[in-house]
Amino acid sequence: MIIGISGTNSSGKDTVAKYIESKGFFHVSLSDIIREEMGKENIGINRDNMIAFSNDFGQAHGAEILAKMAFERYGNLDKLVISSVRKPAEVDFFHSIPDFKLIFVDVPAEIRYDRMLKRGREGEDILSFEDFRTLQEKEMNGTNSQNLSYCKEKADYVINNSNTINILYEKIDEIIEK
Repeated sequence: MIIGISGTNSSGKDTVAKYIESKGFFHVSLSDIIREEMGKENIGINRDNMIAFSNDFGQAHGAEILAKMAFERYGNLDKLVISSVRKPAEVDFFHSIPDFKLIFVDVPAEIRYDRMLKRGREGEDILSFEDFRTLQEKEMNGTNSQNLSYCKEKADYVINNSNTINILYEKIDEIIEK
């Protein structure tokens, strides 16, 4: 079984992936593959650079390249969770694989903004709520890059992560059982 994780910024994608990992799944993040490729070229790692690099990398090698790289490396595993699925071509590639399911994680913007500020990643702590919303709109409706609206539309399961961690875990358990 291969489970993909997509979702909005600060919605809890990493938390979902880590929980699924605790259930015996191997976890790989498409963002980690981006970081690895950026490291080969000595490019500073921050959100803007990662988005730009991912877009350029996709234009050079095909928009689904990160999905293909992850599948080539780890697709032979019985239990795999792949996080940071953000592009339509990635979703389409993964959905061509038997036994793949996509989970989209979402939370209202105000809650996500508070979570983002609390986690304190470099550069995020200076974003205003208006900037956060502008970034979200760009990520939701990108044409050649991230398009989270497409990911959500094509998801097999959508999780609203507005409640407690235990409720989130119960939702994930139900999905894995199906």
